[in-house]
Amino acid sequence: MRPSSIVTIAAAIAVCACAEKVPVTQNAPATTARSQSAGPTPANTTSAEPAPESVEVPAYVTNPPHVPTVLPTDTVGDQLALVFAIDTSVSLGGWTKAHPVDSVVDVSVTGNNELLCRTAMATVKVAGRPMVRSAVFDISAPPIGEKLPVDSADALRQLCMLRTVWITAQFPDSGSASTFADSLGRTLSSRLGAFQLHSSLFTYEAEGAVGKTWKKDGTTVVLAVAPARQEETTADSTKSHSGSRILLVAYASGSNLETFDAHWSREKREIDENAKSAYHQADSAIAWANVPAIAADLRLVIAALREKAIKDEVKRDPRADSALLRAVKATHDIAPSLPPPRRAAALLAADIVLFASMPFVGPDTAAPLNRALSAAGITFDYLPIDQEFQNTRPWLWEAYRLDSVGRAGHAAFLELLSLGWSTRGACNEGGSDHTKIIEHGEAAIARGDTDPMVHYYVASAYKTTWDAAHESEGSELVDPRPYRAQAESARQQAIKHYRAALPGLAYRAERRTAWMNAVKLMLGRSEQPEHICFYD
Repeated sequence: MRPSSIVTIAAAIAVCACAEKVPVTQNAPATTARSQSAGPTPANTTSAEPAPESVEVPAYVTNPPHVPTVLPTDTVGDQLALVFAIDTSVSLGGWTKAHPVDSVVDVSVTGNNELLCRTAMATVKVAGRPMVRSAVFDISAPPIGEKLPVDSADALRQLCMLRTVWITAQFPDSGSASTFADSLGRTLSSRLGAFQLHSSLFTYEAEGAVGKTWKKDGTTVVLAVAPARQEETTADSTKSHSGSRILLVAYASGSNLETFDAHWSREKREIDENAKSAYHQADSAIAWANVPAIAADLRLVIAALREKAIKDEVKRDPRADSALLRAVKATHDIAPSLPPPRRAAALLAADIVLFASMPFVGPDTAAPLNRALSAAGITFDYLPIDQEFQNTRPWLWEAYRLDSVGRAGHAAFLELLSLGWSTRGACNEGGSDHTKIIEHGEAAIARGDTDPMVHYYVASAYKTTWDAAHESEGSELVDPRPYRAQAESARQQAIKHYRAALPGLAYRAERRTAWMNAVKLMLGRSEQPEHICFYD
């Protein structure tokens, strides 16, 4: 994933290329659905009333300034003391009161920007040497219940918390950098004790860094000498800088700068948790269909998929492949005799499991697998770059058509929304999937569908408009210019729909994603657009 509004520190110190954010406006109009064809209308459900976006927002919430060519100088306190222990209770608001001259910018200095809120930058003196100090504030973890802040200003006050202090300076050669590092290292050892001979920084910004690491009271401190960063001059070339850099970095436990093993440990916990709830729609559809001849085989395949997600390197189970093909054939043979609601459920269950197991097949149309799936009515799009075929999921569409006002049809409707209302390969239906999500999702909401997942997908589609508007000029993914006039309205609509979705979302992974996306929108952050198809 490539965020569009973040620049690296190398670019920041020279000249900033941060994407400009559209200022917050009051009472932005909602986008109107363009079609009345949408999903079913569940009964007896309600959603929370969205809170209005505040217009009392500091300028740097939605329009963070570029990094000045010359940073202000901060002379408040002992700058070296900042690295001895990261105080994770310090908010951005508290920091700017204590360091009023800092430039608050939307810039990644660490190379890890997934949780970035803002960075407060200034020139400081460390051991008598002018250096660039960046206090990095990450978005804090969601609160219990994933309750959103009232507005953007509230998000800034509550959720931007100090996690990293990154101090750097350029030296003409590695010798002078090493001499400074040795002297500074003795000072650090006198305060922090014994060190380890490695630089514990998990980021490309520290590529080639050699140094020492201290750990004390939940803070990791790294002092390293690294080669000068290369600066991108064009899309195809870079400019090398001679000399070396000193990196003096302190980060709190849980920071994105931790080692790969620490990253993987956190990600693995999430993978294991998500695997338990994965394929819940297929589980439900199997029960709704009530066809024992299909159920046992599909459940065997689902168990294999979950095990593979949890264990990561599990080899493909040949029993699962055989079970899948039996289930596909049985669905093709038995489903036509079932009443429409059960037929829709059987088709939905088989489709979800088949696509999760075999989204693509090889290019040989005469291969036994290709012939078996084609005989069952599965259709494919050829992917010329990949030289394989993609399942276009005809059974998913049929399930929606058969039971559009029933539970299986509604589950199919949600699956189609999640896919951008397109199951074609190689972007054969154009790239603007987000407009179709808004069209069908808002039409369903207008008819009374208050399923939180409809709001969730509509929110993600509006967020795509905001993100697309902040892609860089010349982006190969999307031209940002047509989206800019809609950007602020889309941002507010996305926040509104995330608010409506959050109280009713059943699964923790979806709640956390909704909360984090809404907070990023409140803070004016943009990322790579999600629902724009780009085949490369």
